[in-house]
Amino acid sequence: MRIARHDLITQLTHQDLPTATTLTLNSQRIESLSTSLSLCTSLTTLSLRSNNLRSIVDTDLLGCVRLYDLDLAHNRLSDLGGLSPFPVFGSLNLEGNDLGYEALGALRAAHVVCLTVRNNKGMEGSGGGG
Repeated sequence: MRIARHDLITQLTHQDLPTATTLTLNSQRIESLSTSLSLCTSLTTLSLRSNNLRSIVDTDLLGCVRLYDLDLAHNRLSDLGGLSPFPVFGSLNLEGNDLGYEALGALRAAHVVCLTVRNNKGMEGSGGGG
């Protein structure tokens, strides 16, 4: 199992986590996040596109209080519970996951400017484009 730990993130991005504003961790076969991303207190943009993530839990992004643009497209996500503390997203890409409509309930209190949810297995045949 490949976990996005502090050493892996810094090795891939060559950035100091507390001062990083943008992290791109696409196509790294990451299956799980760790609390290391919470060290990214200046992070505004995070791309985890095309990994093997199944869920985002509350502690994964806890310290990322400035996070505004999040790309989680083409993973295996079925649970978004860890996104519920965020009040706003400029862009949230959830395309190509295993999400159903009920998973979007984690976002009910958030203001999302641009939400992409098309091609989710749990929404197929139910007008899940967008």
